[in-house]
Amino acid sequence: MPKCSELTCRAKKIQTMNRNEDNRQLWDFVRTWISKFDSTDETNVAEKLIYLWVTVNAWASKSVPDLTKNHIDAYLVQCMAKDRELSQRFDHLYKTDINIKTNIDEFIGLAPVFQSLWLNNKGIQMWDAAESRSDFVAMVFENKPFITNKNDKGETKIYSAFAPLCALDHITNGEPIPADWPHLLSMIYQVRCNLFHGGKNYNREADRKFIELAYKILWDVWKDELPADVFPSKLPWERILVRSGFIVNPEGGCISLVDETDLNVEYLKKIVNYGRFGAVEDKIFTPEAKHIEESVWLRSIASCHGGAEGGTADELPIMEPLMAGLVRWLNLVGVETTFSCDGHGRNSARLECRDIGSARIAACILNLSGQQFQQQGRRIFQLRNTSSCGSSTDGAINLLDVAEWLHTNQVQLASTAQLMKNIPLLRPSHPSVATRPNRNRR
Repeated sequence: MPKCSELTCRAKKIQTMNRNEDNRQLWDFVRTWISKFDSTDETNVAEKLIYLWVTVNAWASKSVPDLTKNHIDAYLVQCMAKDRELSQRFDHLYKTDINIKTNIDEFIGLAPVFQSLWLNNKGIQMWDAAESRSDFVAMVFENKPFITNKNDKGETKIYSAFAPLCALDHITNGEPIPADWPHLLSMIYQVRCNLFHGGKNYNREADRKFIELAYKILWDVWKDELPADVFPSKLPWERILVRSGFIVNPEGGCISLVDETDLNVEYLKKIVNYGRFGAVEDKIFTPEAKHIEESVWLRSIASCHGGAEGGTADELPIMEPLMAGLVRWLNLVGVETTFSCDGHGRNSARLECRDIGSARIAACILNLSGQQFQQQGRRIFQLRNTSSCGSSTDGAINLLDVAEWLHTNQVQLASTAQLMKNIPLLRPSHPSVATRPNRNRR
């Protein structure tokens, strides 16, 4: 039978790591490396994994139960592999996040990860991504990928030159290698060893794919260990909900939705249940954690919201996630909209107002936010930043900042909108403007 238990045997009976959020010395160290990781372009996959592993390794060395063993890599890795919170987080992400599931499935499909130095020493050419991975694995196993060493006592020890070390047993039994946290982490660690110990040509597509998948999976599972002040992408729940257009009132560790519509409360409950973010009962949201990464929140919204050809500006379920907050707060300051679209990553975000006068007011207000918008008749378009290489998706993310700004300054902006309504258009296009049904939608 496969010896999967050997992936965590050094951890013995431990169930969880020792998490100390007040360790300022650790987090000050981590902050430097996370900054390097975050600022490194995604095309530099080797650097991304190096910076991330240094960070995770530092955290593990301060969190393992037996600190006298925190210099032993195998002990650190196996303790992390057995940690209940990391395992549960991995399982949850695999079930709920299609992007992460795709990465995990692709990575486990490449298993096992062979030790690159062993392959080099045996004169075996590295796997070519254009060739069959299963044929390559079979060929390598025919060459017996094991390392024989003698310890100080003269005893012979045989080590597997691949990870996970139970891979051959699974393959021999004709069964898939399990896509769980201990198996994936052992593969990630072998990729790390191949990177740190040399033997790889990181210009090769196949090598880069291993490294890219390794760092992305490790980051997705581990990043929630970071405090909010170290990981700026994590925001408190009040800000997250406001940026998405929900009317909230913080009450201790909970968030009241007493002023929110029943429709939107049910919508939030659906999102919270999908993402397992906590519970919504009797118009009270009780989050499991104080902070949440906004990209995780947005992916959950994308899986729960639906489109519609018509509706009102306070119906959040029908509006696109990046536009919902902006549209709702703009309407609440007195500018009525009838249509909105975030551009779907291809075009500029845009919205349509009830009339040209409202569009004029909307353009003026939105341009005060620090983002650039342009009025064309009854429509308002977000202008792209042509001085940078950012995509339209990057620009659309800024709409959340605009939504939060509108909410924060809604009293002053409402007065501004009312004042501007009393200023006539200098050159009206028509004596009167026909209105159209409200079409705020996805």
